[in-house]
Order: sequence, then structure tokens, then C-alpha cells
Amino acid sequence: MSEISESLMTIEEVAEHLRVAKSTMRNKEFRQRLGLKSVRVGKSVRFRREDVEAFVKSNVEGGKDA
Repeated sequence: MSEISESLMTIEEVAEHLRVAKSTMRNKEFRQRLGLKSVRVGKSVRFRREDVEAFVKSNVEGGKDA
């Protein structure tokens, strides 16, 4: 597997990582509110791991950006 494909996360993986329901992550409006950009691979939606990690880091209470 290439480095790029390994850095992409599925909806299921992101949902588990953020501890939200898969159906919530499938909601495009929810993803837009979070500011998570997605990549379409055929009919599948993927997210860059670094974008997900940046989102978590920027939303930690007491963090620099909070």
C-alpha cells in the first residue's frame, strides 16, 4: 500500500477515532461544520489522517487555539 492510501481514513475509522456514530460521520453537513475536507475515491469518502489529527488538536479544551 502506498503512503498516501495509508494516510487516508474511512468514515468508519474517523467515527471510531472521534467516538461518534458512523451515521453522524456520513452526514455531509456535520462534516462541513467540523471543517473536515473529504476525498472521494470512487463511491467512497476518505479523510486525510493529518486533517483529522489537526481537528482534534485544535479542539482540545485548554489548548492554544481553544
